[in-house]
Amino acid sequence: MFFRKPDWWWDWTWTPVSGCRPVSDGCKYCWSLPWLKCHTWQTETVYTGAIEEAVDGSVRWTGDATALRPGDPMWNFPLTTFRDGVVNPALGPGKPNLIFAVVDGDLFLEGRPTEDINRVCRTLVASKHLGLLCSKYIRQMVDHLALLDPRSVPRWQSKLLLALVPKIRNGLTGGGRTCVHWPRLDGLCTSHSRHCLGR
Repeated sequence: MFFRKPDWWWDWTWTPVSGCRPVSDGCKYCWSLPWLKCHTWQTETVYTGAIEEAVDGSVRWTGDATALRPGDPMWNFPLTTFRDGVVNPALGPGKPNLIFAVVDGDLFLEGRPTEDINRVCRTLVASKHLGLLCSKYIRQMVDHLALLDPRSVPRWQSKLLLALVPKIRNGLTGGGRTCVHWPRLDGLCTSHSRHCLGR
C-alpha cells in the first residue's frame, strides 16, 4: 500500500529514463543534481552515464540520454507494482493518481531515442493513472507529439498532462510552468493541484 507524502502535489515519481543538459541560467538551481549526489548505488542504474562528478566534487549532467536496461521490471512500474496507486491521491478521493515521470532528467532531451519516449508515454497511457511530463525541451516535445498517429491522440490527451518549463523565471529552474491544456484533463484537477501546476 502506497501513501502520498502530504507536501507532494503529485502521487509518485517514476524515472525509467534520465539525462539532461543545462539550457538556461536557471539550470544551476536544479534540485536533481544535489539529490543524486547524496545517493549512491552498488549497481548500474538509469543515472549511470547521465551524471558525472566534476573536478570540484559537484555532480553535473553529461548531456547523454540514458534508459533502464531492456527487461528491467521498473519499466512496468505503473502497470505492476504501483497498479493500485496511493490511498490518498493528490487530485482527491476517487480520482486517478498523478505519476510525475522522469523527475531526474528530461524525457524530451535532444538526442533521446524516439522508442524510449514512446515507451514511457505508452506505459503511462496504459496504466490507470495520469502521467505528468515536465520539459524544458519544448520544441522537441511539440515535434514528437506532432508525429503521433491521429488515432492515438485522444487516448494520450486523456492520460498525459504536459508541463512546459520556461527556460528561466525568477532565477529558478521550474520557477514557472505552462501547461498544455488537453481538454480531457481539465475536470480532473482540484484547485490545489491547479495552483501547484501553475494552471
